[in-house]
Amino acid sequence: MVNDLEEDLVEQEVEDAPRQEAGGELVSSSTKWHKHTVKVFSMLKRNLTEGTEEEGDKVASLSYNSLSKGCSRRTAVGVFFEMLQLKTWDFIELDQAESYGDIK
Repeated sequence: MVNDLEEDLVEQEVEDAPRQEAGGELVSSSTKWHKHTVKVFSMLKRNLTEGTEEEGDKVASLSYNSLSKGCSRRTAVGVFFEMLQLKTWDFIELDQAESYGDIK
């Protein structure tokens, strides 16, 4: 699931380096979203939609461990960061029952 993003995230890092050095990486909910944030949000929506179609009208939830399974550590960290950004802006809900536990 997240593996689709891995190539894009690694390729974009090289292109983003000059902008980050220039201080252009500041993002808020009132400005344009970073392309990685958009990709992660789209991936989450797609996976939630697939889950609700399979389960009927049941409220769907995703597990971070299942989303990041099989991807590189770098990609998993990137997705984690973008999920925190989305949570900060109240676009998604996150829950972690215990420290170092799975995030849903």
